[in-house]
Amino acid sequence: MLVQQIQIRSVNAHRSNNGMHAMLQQYDDIDILLIQEPWFYTVATLRSDTDPEGTQQKGVPLNDKWVAHLPRHTQSDTCKVAIYIAKAINSSFKICYNHPLTTLTSMVADIVDDKHVVLHIYNIYHKVPDRGHGLRAVLTHDLDDLTPTAILGDFNTHSPRWSSGGQPTSSWAGDLTDWFDAQGLTCLNPQDTPTWYDPSTCHATPSTIDLALINEAAAFSGQIGDLLISDGPIPLSDHASLMLTFYPITSLHLVPPPAPAGYNADPKLKDEWQKIFKQHANNQANRQQPTSDVLDTLIADFDSLIQTTCKATLKPQCNPHPKGARWWTDECT
Repeated sequence: MLVQQIQIRSVNAHRSNNGMHAMLQQYDDIDILLIQEPWFYTVATLRSDTDPEGTQQKGVPLNDKWVAHLPRHTQSDTCKVAIYIAKAINSSFKICYNHPLTTLTSMVADIVDDKHVVLHIYNIYHKVPDRGHGLRAVLTHDLDDLTPTAILGDFNTHSPRWSSGGQPTSSWAGDLTDWFDAQGLTCLNPQDTPTWYDPSTCHATPSTIDLALINEAAAFSGQIGDLLISDGPIPLSDHASLMLTFYPITSLHLVPPPAPAGYNADPKLKDEWQKIFKQHANNQANRQQPTSDVLDTLIADFDSLIQTTCKATLKPQCNPHPKGARWWTDECT
């Protein structure tokens, strides 16, 4: 991949035709644009000899700088997500039309390098029904934990994890955050940073419903920059925009970091450790008394004796389990 960085911007377009045209024309620095609630209405009328009246063809605004992608849909469907990819680097992207989460409300794009996926990008819009939630497809899906993954979208969910005070917690918020934890996802949204604005007053409400998340592979690789949230809603929308920067590297998959050196000191093994240490020490008891010319050798032998005893009695340290308690904070301590 020749590009040094890829700019990803996500925004709820509030079904605004003029707003989307403005974004497509002005976002020269963006490589991939994730849209929730795009303008999706009649763009053409298809006529034939058997259908002289014509059939309305729905679509999204087009621009010669971008390649537009929509989920598979019928003429009666309304797409709630769209992905635009800049033509300049369109060959580096792959749209996964057969992905399990490709629905009218979610899409997946992959950044590919030499035919290998280096980043999964999910674009999700949560269309809340009259009862319950519309996240069942998401909550039953398992992510690829070996490849860096970024999830952006409008989740229409209030949770203490990212919402400010004053907003009642959504009834499905616990199920959603449990899924985030099970998939090893970290929410990048800063606390108390609203992403939705009341269109009647244009003032910020304590409402954060647009989220950006990354999995552990993306976090460990260091390929994702800080999340940038626009200061206020974008023009002709009531949502702020979210932007991430992805820095491609040549490696295909994340290489796990080496296990930390040393051993876990288990107090239960104290007696056994001392016993084995004394046995090995007795084997060296006949060594000559330390003098200036053999002191370095004796120190090396003593260090080797400790390492041999630890290896025989203790378990080596290892990396933390990836499904550990990520919610534990300094406040908990």
